[in-house]
Amino acid sequence: MTEPSTAAGNLGGKAVRSVAWLSAGQLGRQILAFSTNLVLARILVPDDFGLFGMTYVAAEIAQVFIAFGLGATIVQRQVTAQAVLTTCFWFNVVIGAVAALALWGSGPLLSTYFQRPEVDTLVLPLAINMVVAGASVVPQALLTQRLQFRDMTVAQIVGSVCASLGALALAWAGVGVWALAAQPLIGNTVTCAIMMRQARWLPGLHPALRHLQGMVSLSLNLLGSNLVSTAGRNLHTFVIGRYLGAAALGAYGLASGLTGTVLFQITSVIVRVLFPTLSLLRNEPERLASAWLKANAAVALTTIPIMAGTAAMAPDVVHVLFGPQWEAAIDVLRILCVAMAVQSALTTTGTVLLTFGRGDLLLKTSIATAVLSGAAYWVGTVWGGLVGAAWGFFVVCVVTHLWTAALACQEVHMPLRRLLMPMLAPTLCSAAMAGAMVATTQLLAGWLPLTRLLACSGVGALAYLALLLLFARRTTWSLVSDIRAQWSH
Repeated sequence: MTEPSTAAGNLGGKAVRSVAWLSAGQLGRQILAFSTNLVLARILVPDDFGLFGMTYVAAEIAQVFIAFGLGATIVQRQVTAQAVLTTCFWFNVVIGAVAALALWGSGPLLSTYFQRPEVDTLVLPLAINMVVAGASVVPQALLTQRLQFRDMTVAQIVGSVCASLGALALAWAGVGVWALAAQPLIGNTVTCAIMMRQARWLPGLHPALRHLQGMVSLSLNLLGSNLVSTAGRNLHTFVIGRYLGAAALGAYGLASGLTGTVLFQITSVIVRVLFPTLSLLRNEPERLASAWLKANAAVALTTIPIMAGTAAMAPDVVHVLFGPQWEAAIDVLRILCVAMAVQSALTTTGTVLLTFGRGDLLLKTSIATAVLSGAAYWVGTVWGGLVGAAWGFFVVCVVTHLWTAALACQEVHMPLRRLLMPMLAPTLCSAAMAGAMVATTQLLAGWLPLTRLLACSGVGALAYLALLLLFARRTTWSLVSDIRAQWSH
């Protein structure tokens, strides 16, 4: 029999190596996506991005139905039976087809609501993408369950490269917003094909709904939670697009996309490894709590300073990366950076609730967040335009994430203070770093924006590292030592 310490080391080492693979993949995809968006932002105009946002909001909501929570259930319950996996696959494909038809039919309604007739036809490539997304659920769940993140990373990188090349080619060809609409379809089609090959799994031809018994309860809660969360995240599209227009929505979407991309690329690596790892540890509360706190510390140490630095350098970031036509996004970017710093530091709490099968709590918090977000966006937009909408998001983000964190801590039987205290040092160090960057910006006011941005970024990085060594050396080195120890297994 394998000794517990050996098993723990093997699991920890495999999780750390998974993080390494996902981190490398996410970094490559982030650089690629960022570079692609930089080029597209200069070829296309803000109205194109806003118009695509009006269309994509319906696609995001439709895609929630496709997953149906079955992918997470396969991972959480370690499902391996071919008959069950086959049923899950075909069930998701059918749901994808239904979602595609519904999305296609929503075109006239969206075009009428936003008063933009172009939306009617833009939904077509996004509708086709729904079927592809449905076929991707089981292969991705199998790779996640087995911690085969290297294979998943390869599939996603190849898909991202193809999507970027396709979008750029279409943009240069002069098709405008259609370049944005085709991008997700190209990427997801390539990724799905490669993941199915890497999983070495093909569905059978005889699905049976009886195999879904016992999986539906958790899946329904996850479906409800994901649906409400997705609708809540996209409420700004309905409010800003309706009251301020496509150009304003494009500016808000640029700021939200920039902060959200950085946040997702870092935290999703941790979360995607954390969920299957915690699922294996859910009967060992002390080890689970330890793994959660270490993952949370890693997220806080990386994302909080990035968001603080971006907020400090927002004018130069926007002008250098996207051009002066996006100036309306500067103040929004500052506010969203602070909100995303809070969100990133607490982003793992939902994973903990999911580990314990508490989809009911995720659903409740998602409903509350959606209701509060809708009210905050509407009041903020009417009161202060784009900036008011950003402040509304900030307030709701802080309140709801603290609430979710408190619920997750109750499941693990530890006080909320134990989760929050390790974040104090990186938060204070990041705030001091941002102050140093702002002061440096004033000293270099006569420099070119690109040169100033590079110089201030270097100053910020050095200041943050120095502050960590002075005031959080023990926490930082403890985390690094744990990662090195797990990697050696």
